[in-house]
Amino acid sequence: MLFAGAIDGDASVRELALATLQASHNPQLFEFAMVQLTDLDPMLRLLGLDYLRKNDSQRAVPAVMQLLDDPDLRVVTAAEVNLMRWSGEDYGVRLRLATLSQEGADPGQVAPENLETIRLGVMRRKTWWKLRAKDYPKSQPQWVNSITNGPARLPLPDFTLKNLEGTTVRLSQFRGKVVVLNFWATWCTACIAEIPDLIALQNKTDKQVAILGVALDGVPDEHGHITADETEEKSEPREYRKNSLKNARAKVARAVKERGINYSVFWDPGSVVGGQFNGGELPTTVIIDAEGRMRRRFIGERSLTVFEAMVAEAARPVVQGPSLPVAQNN
Repeated sequence: MLFAGAIDGDASVRELALATLQASHNPQLFEFAMVQLTDLDPMLRLLGLDYLRKNDSQRAVPAVMQLLDDPDLRVVTAAEVNLMRWSGEDYGVRLRLATLSQEGADPGQVAPENLETIRLGVMRRKTWWKLRAKDYPKSQPQWVNSITNGPARLPLPDFTLKNLEGTTVRLSQFRGKVVVLNFWATWCTACIAEIPDLIALQNKTDKQVAILGVALDGVPDEHGHITADETEEKSEPREYRKNSLKNARAKVARAVKERGINYSVFWDPGSVVGGQFNGGELPTTVIIDAEGRMRRRFIGERSLTVFEAMVAEAARPVVQGPSLPVAQNN
C-alpha cells in the first residue's frame, strides 16, 4: 500500500507515503524518492530531493546532476544545495536565490543578480562533474525511470455544480475531454496569481480541455464566519448568512469579470464538491481524464507549462509501469 501511495496521482498521498517510509526506516525509500525526480510536477521533484538529502549520495548524485538543467529554478537550486552537502564543494548557490521578487522593476521574476549567481554555480558544478563522474554509478534500476503514476483509478462518481447563474451541470457532461477542476477563492492570493495561467491554458487548448473553476467563497471558517462579510451586523444569524452568501456570490462574479476569466466558473459555498476532493487548502487542482478518472491532484499554484504537461499526460492512455519492488520481510 505504501509503495503504491508513493507513486499515486494525488500529491498529498505521495507525501504521506514517503513520510511513512522514512519513519519506518524502509530501505526502499531511496528508490521511491528517485521516482519523484522524473515527475512532471516540480513540487514532486522538490519532494524527491528532500528525501534524498540524507540518503545514499553515491547512488543519488548522477540523477541529481541532471536536475541542474531543470526548467524550474527552485529545483535547480535545491539540486545544487544537495550536491554541495554531499561533495563538500560550495559554489554559492542557495535556495533563496530562486525566490521570486515581490517588488521592483520586474515583480514575479528572479532578480538578475540571483540568476547570474545560479548560472555560475551550475557551471562550476558541471565542471566538477566532468572530473568526478567516473567515481559514481552510471545507471539506476530500470523501473525507477519508467514509473510515473500509480495504478489506474476507477472513474470518479458523478457530481453536480451550479454556475453563477444557477444552472446545474454534471461532471459526466464533460466525458471525452480532459477536465481541470480548480478550487479557488477570491481571497486566496495564490489562486488569483494562477488565474492568468488558467486563462492561457483555456486559450491554447480551446475545446479539448474543460477548465472548471470552483469558487469556495462563502464556505464558513472554523468559527462559522464567512470571509466575504466580516463587517456585517451579526445580530440576525439567518439574515446575516443570507446576506453573506449573496455578497460572496457577487464577489466571485466581480472577480470573473475583472480578471477576464474565460473558462467555466462555478460556486460551491457549502463545499459539497470541494469536500469530496479535500479542497480546503487552496488552490487545489484535480486533473481528470476523458474517461472520468482522476489522474492528478495537488495543492498550490502551478505554471502554464506545468498545466500543459499534466493535461497532455492525462490525454494519453494509462500505461502501467513494471511491477513495484516487493516488500522484504524483516
